[in-house]
Amino acid sequence: MSNHYYNELWHQAQHEVDLLAVADEQQGQNFETALAALASALPDIEAVTDPKKLIQSTVYEFYLRYIGIANRLEEVYDKMIQPQKRLLVRKLLDACLGRVIELKHDLVNIDLMEFNYNDAVVIRLQLTPMDTELHIPRYFLRERQQQIEQRNRTMHEILIKLGWLEEHPSEEKLSEIEAIRLLQMHERARQGRLRAHFMKEIRMLKDKGKAEEKGKERSDMGLLAAMKIQKVWRGHTARRITRRRKQEEMILIGMVPPTAAMLKRRAEKEDKLNKIYERRYATQAAYKQKLESSVVAVRADIKSKQGSTITEDITDELRAWIKDCYEKTGKLPEFPSEDQGGSLHIFSRPGTESELSRSSARSSKESRKT
Repeated sequence: MSNHYYNELWHQAQHEVDLLAVADEQQGQNFETALAALASALPDIEAVTDPKKLIQSTVYEFYLRYIGIANRLEEVYDKMIQPQKRLLVRKLLDACLGRVIELKHDLVNIDLMEFNYNDAVVIRLQLTPMDTELHIPRYFLRERQQQIEQRNRTMHEILIKLGWLEEHPSEEKLSEIEAIRLLQMHERARQGRLRAHFMKEIRMLKDKGKAEEKGKERSDMGLLAAMKIQKVWRGHTARRITRRRKQEEMILIGMVPPTAAMLKRRAEKEDKLNKIYERRYATQAAYKQKLESSVVAVRADIKSKQGSTITEDITDELRAWIKDCYEKTGKLPEFPSEDQGGSLHIFSRPGTESELSRSSARSSKESRKT
C-alpha cells in the first residue's frame, strides 16, 4: 500500500476523532442533566424508564467507535515512514487507547461484569465481530525489541547462576544395560503388535465363515445381491448430492477450500507483502535515525552559536527576579525545586520578561490587574 493510502486513512481517523470527541463531551453533559432531571421529577426512575440501559448502549457505542479509530491509527503508525508524522499519530493513538480503557472501566461499572455486549449497537453501526476487537499495537514489541532481548539474556544468566539451567548442556551417555533394556522393550512391543494383528485375522476368518454359512442357507441370493447393490448406490448418490450442496454453500458464503494452486499463489503474495513491510520498517528506522541525528546537530549548532547569549539573558532575568523579590520582601527568595519546575517556574510568572512568559496584550493586561 502506498503512502497516499496511509495519509488518507490518517485524515479520516483524525476527522472522526474530532467529531467523536465533541459528541462524547456533549453526551456526558446531557447524561448528567437528564439523570438529575429524572431524579428530581420522578421518585421511582426504574418504574418509568431504564436509564442504565440507555447509558450502557451509549457508552458501548462510543467504546466501539474508539476501538475502530484506534485500530486504524495503529495501522497508520505501523506502516507510515515519515518520523514527524509518526510522532503525531503516536500521540493520537495513545490518547485513543487511554479513552478506550476509560470507557471499558465505565462499562464494567455499569454491567458489573468484565464482558460487555450490546447486539443492537453492533447492528446499528454495521460492524462485524472482528471490528469490535481491539488490536494490540505492534510497536509494543517492535520498538522494545532490544530491551526484551536484554531482559531475556539477564533472566537466562540468573537461571544459570541459580542452577536451574546449565551453561553448556551436554548430552547424557547411554549405558550398555540401559540400551539393552530399551531394545528389549521395543522388541516386546513389536511382538505384541504382531500377535494382536494375527489374532485379529483369525477372528475375521471365523466371522466370514459364519456369514457364508448363513448366506448359503438363504434361497433368494439374487434378492440379497440386489439389496446390496441398491444400498451401495444409494449411499454413493447421497454422498454425491451432499458434496455438491456443500460446495454450493461454500461458494455462496465465499469460503471455498483453497486448492494447491490457490495456496501457492497466496503464499507468494504473502511473501511479497512481508518483503514490502520489511523494507518499510527498514526505511522507518533509517529516517528515525536521521531525524535524531539532525536534532542533535541543530541543538549543538544553537548551543555553539547562541549558547553564551542565552545564558547571559537567563542570568540577567534571574538576578532581576531575585533583586525584585528582595526589594519587596526584604529577604532572598527560595529557588523553586525541580518538582515545581525550577527556573521554568520563575520565567512562567507574569512579572518576568522571558520569552516563555510573553503573551498577547490582553493576557498581559489581565495579569497586571491580578
